[in-house]
Amino acid sequence: MHSALSMRLDVLRRGIAQINGEMRTRMDLNSRIAVVTGATTGIGQASKAALEKEGVRVVNWDITDQADVYCDVADEASVIHAMEWTLAHVGTPTLLVTSAGVSHQAPFVETTLESWDHVVGINLRGTFLVARAVAGAMVAAGLDGSFVFIASINGILADPQTLNYSVSKAGVIQMAKVLGNELGPKGIRVNAIAPGPTETAMLARPLADDAYRQMVIDSTALREVGTPQLVAEVVVGTMKMGWVTGQVILADGGATLVTARAAARTVLNAAR
Repeated sequence: MHSALSMRLDVLRRGIAQINGEMRTRMDLNSRIAVVTGATTGIGQASKAALEKEGVRVVNWDITDQADVYCDVADEASVIHAMEWTLAHVGTPTLLVTSAGVSHQAPFVETTLESWDHVVGINLRGTFLVARAVAGAMVAAGLDGSFVFIASINGILADPQTLNYSVSKAGVIQMAKVLGNELGPKGIRVNAIAPGPTETAMLARPLADDAYRQMVIDSTALREVGTPQLVAEVVVGTMKMGWVTGQVILADGGATLVTARAAARTVLNAAR
């Protein structure tokens, strides 16, 4: 009889654990507050719109006139001010998307210290400053939540003449892993999304070249260039996944599934 009771209690405990686990796998975003940096254009703007459809109150931290509060993410004082403004006027954010970013291409030996500091300052230092500010407020309030850092496949690949950008995005990916581990016990999940070629201002000039656009399409498994809206879908999906943290998710249409040699062979075979 004691054994039967123990078995029933064990089944009950497993059932409760499964229920709790099921609840944990889905985060309800409705009525939460999110900070999105660089939400005036591109992936940030699309992420803002996608989160608002989920019932999220989004605060745009940006340097444009469309920002809810001015924020130069590379400047500590500016980030502190944006955090104080958000807490005072909106509330404590529990969601974060770090989308503000810049790029500059140049041969390594021609890369200036000014260019290095500018790109790394916004992309990597900025992610650090913003994440630290939001996480600090959340921990102080005892709130759980989810962070998504917008990285890039360039943080994984090694394209020439992209050193400052690639290093900054690699740092963002590693930051997501470290913080996913450190902040996990506090209920804060941190992940990075690495978009592939996407229709943003950053790629507007090269994608305007028909030959380059076709090359991108031919070397991408899904045979299309990404859009900010497609990346934003991954942002929202990642926000909701309660059992995923410290990961980098490739939102690239399969662009990283093939080597340059194989992509060239595909193009050559199609031309025959």
